[in-house]
Amino acid sequence: MCYNIDMEKENKQSDINIYGLSGNYMQIELLITRYCTYNCEHCMYDCGTHESKEYMSDEILAKVKKQVDFLKQINMHVCVNLIGGEPTINFDKFSHIFKEVETWNTPVSMTTNGWWLSSRKNIERFFETVAPYVNKDGKSHWEYGDNSGLTIRISVDPFHDKKRKTKDIQEALNNIFSDYDLLLKYNVPIPYPTDPWLWKQINIIDGEDRYYIAPNGRGKNVSNIKEWMNKYSKDGNFCMYNFNRIENIHYEPDGHITDTCGFGSMYDFGTVDDNVVYILELIWQYKKDRWQNKDNQKFGCWNCREMVQEWKNRNFEKYKQHFSSLNTMDMEKWLVSITER
Repeated sequence: MCYNIDMEKENKQSDINIYGLSGNYMQIELLITRYCTYNCEHCMYDCGTHESKEYMSDEILAKVKKQVDFLKQINMHVCVNLIGGEPTINFDKFSHIFKEVETWNTPVSMTTNGWWLSSRKNIERFFETVAPYVNKDGKSHWEYGDNSGLTIRISVDPFHDKKRKTKDIQEALNNIFSDYDLLLKYNVPIPYPTDPWLWKQINIIDGEDRYYIAPNGRGKNVSNIKEWMNKYSKDGNFCMYNFNRIENIHYEPDGHITDTCGFGSMYDFGTVDDNVVYILELIWQYKKDRWQNKDNQKFGCWNCREMVQEWKNRNFEKYKQHFSSLNTMDMEKWLVSITER
């Protein structure tokens, strides 16, 4: 439901539209745990077996929900994506978080390395959690709407394949979808041979995928990002190529914001306690400064973390103060603040 405003506040709602937010799509990325059974060379988040097995707490989840509700009130389309680490390492904790997020009345997706495909027991645990929530008419989460199904992403790249026991993901999924006993056990409709309903819910990620080219984290040493940038971007970075106000916001298990572009750049400008639009404004200002300052041309996607940190050391406190009026979860105060800007 969008924010309910009376005639006196009509101009403020119009300002939201001018502000470039209303009607836009935004993805909230929940890095629900940093632990992973794999230590892939490319990992943008430096996750692996050395990390804590702790999951995102109910307290942090509740604060994320407030952020999601706030964005929906200003008429933004929000999708929540569960990532890691590997989100399914602890099925009980994954199930607890998954079921909570599914009550938020917003599309949900998840990304998994598919480690569970090699074990019938783990396949059943996975299905036990997700099957009740997969949309039976095959709609994906990209189709705007409340609770429009679950999209499952399984990464296929040289790094995950090297670690994963199951090498042929396509065959493994075919075996699942042809296992009628398993499908019936979890009340999954038996698929049509030519168009299984669940195929519309699972994306097998391959090719020139961002997991392969991510230049930051451990991926910096194995990335082919410069080759990719020469092919697709004329100015050496994708935050200029996709120069817009809306970003994906990534929350760590402790609620800190760590990444927005998906290539591993660290925009550590706040936490889940800050208003998400305030965070977006800080990122937007960083991108504008980067665009306008010719000295910044020495930076590209392959050293973006260094660029962000340099900008933060130089400008963060000034802009933090400048945008401070936006940093409120009180909708009335927030609407006043944007009309006064």
